[in-house]
Parts: sequence; structure tokens; C-alpha cells
Amino acid sequence: MKHNLTVQLEAKEDDFGGVFYIGKLLAPIEINCTLGVAFFIFVSDQGDEELQIAPMQVNAVSNRHHFKNGRLKIDLETRLDKDKEKYYLCKMRDNMRISCNAGATFMVFVSREGVEQIQIDAQFITGTH
Repeated sequence: MKHNLTVQLEAKEDDFGGVFYIGKLLAPIEINCTLGVAFFIFVSDQGDEELQIAPMQVNAVSNRHHFKNGRLKIDLETRLDKDKEKYYLCKMRDNMRISCNAGATFMVFVSREGVEQIQIDAQFITGTH
């Protein structure tokens, strides 16, 4: 049985006229990245943009990720669905959890081709408690 966690995204315009998406999650949960997590971003249907968070396949390779200014930044891959609509995917495995207890903000930047990225601002807990 698969049940992805869904976060609604809202389109915003940046200072340069590009579009980015922002979603917030406030819930008594933690996203465990130890076994791997996948982020699916769907923005083709205006007004129905969403981020889906799911367990990562066991043999999948993690995308490049790093921390900068307290935010987790993960590179996105561009994919096409069966209707040839773009969606974005990233996979991450790391010894940490993303806490949503005090709120987590997800920012998706896809207006510049080749540098698509998701940025996560939340409390990050390292270790395997």
C-alpha cells in the first residue's frame, strides 16, 4: 500500500519575473531520510500544484544535496509523465530527519532550466534516535 504525503504548493513570482512554488507543512511528524525519501513535484496544472513525499526505492541513487544558510537544497531531475507533461523528482538519503512539528517550508525553483532545485527550511535532526 502506498500513501504519499501531499503538500499543496502556491505559485509566486520572484524579483526577476520567474515563478517559484512554496508549500508549508505543520504537523506532528518527522520525515525520516535515513532509508531515503523521494520528493515529486507536479506544477503542470495551474491551481493544482503539489509536492508529494514518499519513501525512496531501496536501490535508488540520491540526488546532490547540501545545506546553505540553514536550508537543505536538493537538485531536481526533470521527467515527463505519460501525457508528456513535465514533473520534477529528487531522491535523498542522509542520516537525518526533517521535523514538521514547528513547521516546514518547501520552496521549489524550476523557472531556470538546468538549475531546478527544492529548498527546505525546517528543523533538521541528525542521528538515528
